Amino acid sequence: MGTQAQRIAAIPEDVNGKALNRAQAAAFIARFEKLKPGTKPAWGKLTSEEVVPHLIAAIKMSMGDYPALPFIGNWATTTLAWPIFRTGWIPTPKNVIIKGKDGNPVPAILSPGDLSTLAAVIEEFIQRREAGTLKAALHPLFGDVGADGWAVVHTQHTKHHLKQFGL
Repeated sequence: MGTQAQRIAAIPEDVNGKALNRAQAAAFIARFEKLKPGTKPAWGKLTSEEVVPHLIAAIKMSMGDYPALPFIGNWATTTLAWPIFRTGWIPTPKNVIIKGKDGNPVPAILSPGDLSTLAAVIEEFIQRREAGTLKAALHPLFGDVGADGWAVVHTQHTKHHLKQFGL
């Protein structure tokens, strides 16, 4: 049966142009430049001031450069939901709450920085992925998605937050 990464190897690396690349990164940064402090989200508790630090933390976490969130997935999320999410058949869910081992919600991950920091972290992710040196962390819901899987997650995650703030 193999690892999850092996099981999804049949799915093309860049399904429908969803894997994070430099052109998408530039477009994402340009859209976030329009975000004004105090903008209210359409859903959730993340503030306009927290969204960029949240994305920075998520990308760093995927590279092992930020403390990992606890794995809360199961057979259904790793075997059924992940391939469907990866292909874009289901959107990023709203208001996801990850709970720690104690059962309490884990606060949104945040790493200090601004849009230039986000651009630099994205570039670091892309460079490591291209060089084959990215040591991909486990995704908290989907498990072992590998570097290519994280590239899709980051695109969909970023689009989710852009939509959250009407960008």
